[in-house]
Amino acid sequence: MPATEEYLRDLKVMHKVFCASALALLAVTVWMMWADYADEWRGFQRKAMTHIADRNKARVQQILQDPKRRAELATAEEQKRLAEQTLAGRKSEVEAQEKEVAALTQTAAATMRELRVKRAIRDVERAEYGLKVRDNAPDDEQEKAKAEYDAAEAVANEYENLYKDQDFQVQQAKAKLDSLTAAKDAAEKELAGLESDVKRLQAVIHKIEPDTTLAAVKRRIMLWPIINGFNSPERIQQDWMPKLQIDLGGMSTVDRFDRCRTCHYMIDSVDVGTKPAFPLGSPTDGKYPHPYASHPQLDLFLTSTSPHPLPKFGCTVCHEGQGSGTSFQNASHTPDNPNVQREWEHDYGWFDNHFWEHPMLPKRFEESGCIKCHINVVELGVNSKWGATAPKVFRGYQLVKTYGCFGCHEISGYDGTKVVGPDLRLEPSTPEEAEKLANDPLQVAGKMRKVGPSLRHLASKTDKGWVEFWTEEPKRFRPSTRMPQFFKLTNQHDDLAGRFNPAEIAGIATYLATKSQPLELLTPPADYQPNAERGKELFAQKGCLACHTHDEQKGIDADFGPNLSEIHKKLKPGQDGFNWLYTWIREPERHHPRTKMPHLFLDAEGTGEKFVDPAADIAAFLLKLDGPPSSFKPAAEYAELQVNVTHVDELVRYFLAKNLTQAQVDQFMQTGVYPIAKDQIKGDEIELAVATDGPLDTAEFNQRKLLYVGRKTITKYGCYGCHDIPNFEAARPIGTALQDWGKKDRSRLAFEHIHEYLHHHGQPGLGLEFETIQPEDAKRLGLESPLGVRLSGFEAGVAPIGARVVHEGHTHADALQIDDVILSFDGRAVADARQLHELLRSSVPGNEVDLTIWRGGKELQLRVRPDGSTADRVINGIADARRGAFKDPADNDRELAAGFYYQSLLHHGRPGFLWQKLRQPRSYDYKTIETKPYDDRLRMPKFPFSEEDIDAIATFVLGLIAEPQHPDYLYNPGGREGAKIRGEYLLEQYNCTGCH
Repeated sequence: MPATEEYLRDLKVMHKVFCASALALLAVTVWMMWADYADEWRGFQRKAMTHIADRNKARVQQILQDPKRRAELATAEEQKRLAEQTLAGRKSEVEAQEKEVAALTQTAAATMRELRVKRAIRDVERAEYGLKVRDNAPDDEQEKAKAEYDAAEAVANEYENLYKDQDFQVQQAKAKLDSLTAAKDAAEKELAGLESDVKRLQAVIHKIEPDTTLAAVKRRIMLWPIINGFNSPERIQQDWMPKLQIDLGGMSTVDRFDRCRTCHYMIDSVDVGTKPAFPLGSPTDGKYPHPYASHPQLDLFLTSTSPHPLPKFGCTVCHEGQGSGTSFQNASHTPDNPNVQREWEHDYGWFDNHFWEHPMLPKRFEESGCIKCHINVVELGVNSKWGATAPKVFRGYQLVKTYGCFGCHEISGYDGTKVVGPDLRLEPSTPEEAEKLANDPLQVAGKMRKVGPSLRHLASKTDKGWVEFWTEEPKRFRPSTRMPQFFKLTNQHDDLAGRFNPAEIAGIATYLATKSQPLELLTPPADYQPNAERGKELFAQKGCLACHTHDEQKGIDADFGPNLSEIHKKLKPGQDGFNWLYTWIREPERHHPRTKMPHLFLDAEGTGEKFVDPAADIAAFLLKLDGPPSSFKPAAEYAELQVNVTHVDELVRYFLAKNLTQAQVDQFMQTGVYPIAKDQIKGDEIELAVATDGPLDTAEFNQRKLLYVGRKTITKYGCYGCHDIPNFEAARPIGTALQDWGKKDRSRLAFEHIHEYLHHHGQPGLGLEFETIQPEDAKRLGLESPLGVRLSGFEAGVAPIGARVVHEGHTHADALQIDDVILSFDGRAVADARQLHELLRSSVPGNEVDLTIWRGGKELQLRVRPDGSTADRVINGIADARRGAFKDPADNDRELAAGFYYQSLLHHGRPGFLWQKLRQPRSYDYKTIETKPYDDRLRMPKFPFSEEDIDAIATFVLGLIAEPQHPDYLYNPGGREGAKIRGEYLLEQYNCTGCH
């Protein structure tokens, strides 16, 4: 095709398009560079530098105005002036000496130059000689080379000696000159020392705020885009910790890089000693907010002499967060409460970056990271050098130990034999298991004892009626008990639970009583009459009050062991009950070899009329005995549950249907013959496999079924995790292991309908506001003592709960009223509003509670069901905190904490899930029991935890991640320090400080 002058597109249009595109590209490039330059960290650094300059200016002024320094400066200047006057009179002598020093120095320098040449020649000759030797040259050549070396060595030595002589002359001349100027030199040194701090501070100020035009222009130019890449004053601060690796969501493990100091520019700034140079606090108090504050306790953290130097540990190994992020959003900060979150959203555009697997720990969980390395935990709460460095996580650890959470939820500190975290596991139950673990080089045995008493000999202690009464609701007998509540919880208010729960309770009591093993009890001499009054004195003198409390021993609040005020209500009557308690006091290990109760060696003393048996007297005091031991009668009687046999059969059928066919179940229920041979049964059904000859004994069969239900229920609820129970020696914990719960995938947490539950329920309340009664109100209402809580008004938007008056076993409808005074809550005296708050929070929402109130000049007994909306509580609490309505900071913190956990729950967070699980463990079954098999219902019991307890436990559990740390970081010392940690552990385990 012939060439033409035509083009596909118009050239003028193309030139315009190209020009516009070039201009657009230039604009976008400039915008991109400016966006990169305008990172928010630069603003933080500039303001930080301003703070540094302002602080140094103030420090300079403080130094300059110091009267002591000014006096010392004037003295030094006067001494310098006098010295200069003296030197002026000896000017010619000084100048002559200076000339001599200069001449001698010049001569010595020339000699040194020649000496270096001679040394080089000597070294060459040495090398030549060495080469001749290496090459095995003829002897005459070697001798010639050696002779040349010796000659060069002689010349070099001559110059060495000459230089030494000349250098000695120089030093003597300098010493003479120094003696002439000594006074002036001393004065100048003193002045330099007095001015050094000021000059150092002024040098720092000059770098930030140059005091010359040239320096200011140079600094400004160094901050320009592109140029700021060449040693700019503003720069990314990065710490690299290659041994502290981080897991990127299971994809890869990489070295840890932290850029936190880019914004937290002054985090390691130290003042005098190890005080923070920029203490955290309000600017109105002369302190600094984040990110401008220094880290607290710089003797412990960040500084080079501390146990946690910044270059080695960085920041995110303790605080989590995205260490490589250099913006507020990318760093993955976590607000401590909803009000802080609202502030951050407004000021920094904060959002929850759920793509980052390690969000920063909020302030309330700042101690959780400590247990990554401090696997013993003890040193975080008890430390002779540093004090309690992480008291909250230590308290959570103590609560987990005290309440025996590890009995159901194993916390393994080992992956094989590699340490991965704190270790809380039950010790081997039998000698055989202990020996097996000891001989296995790949396993480490647990060391924790079961926290509950042994039930192996229960029948020698009490009867079935009391066991049923206790099991159904333990705090009904002892309000201060640590035993959790398994029954009457939120997923047991339906008809099915109403039929099955009594059968399960009766089954547990039947199994424990039937399987109880005989115990040889001790008994005091037959003719000894125990003295209860003397026993009361001995109870105090022999150390019992170091662990136990008793209502007749006022002012004692020991809680290591149970309150013994009501023990006389639960033991078997007569000599048997007395002997059980006498044996327990005299030889506790007879009941259980692993008991924590010590042997107090309460042996009988004296003879004749002076014969005293301390254990018998103490038993008499505790049993309120007034007569011989055989006359003991419990102060309360507990009738056994009247179990509906039909309900027991229904429950047995339900359990058996999991292992047998329907035909096999029907046949068994008719004949009482279990269809599987006894030697082939491995589960709880062993209780049903009994050889039967002749016709079916209905009573025996009913007993067998009740035993089976009891054993099945014990297995279901994991009672053996806290108690030593016959036939459960090899049973395993029933709950989820917790050693890595702090990083558990949130998609595996079953939130179910918890949001809807908390919208309507979950917050035990009365629907009325209340306050500690004031003396004038007590007088007005006819109360003699101003102790109690007065209902003072209606809660906004909340209806008061209903109530029923209880009178002589009958009830009728009523309601709480304003000016009612609550005197007791479920049997516990109420002294003030704070105590009532705690009692409400520790109760089970929807469960009946008995109140004693004062109304119309007399006491009334009311029965109520405290329940209300958790969502309403949180909304009102956040609003009250926002407007500063709380007078007590503790109330403010508590309500904001509830808001934090509630919002975490709404966003399916681990903290929120754990918070509600510990508050009301069965609430996650809300509206699911209608479609869930009975045996699949949640079974975790409710513990008597306060919200502060839950906060501490959450701090500990969220720190459990089962990630082994590099040995350089793992704090598991041996020697003296390790012995101290183990000693503190034992002191706590056995309550040694209760006596010593």
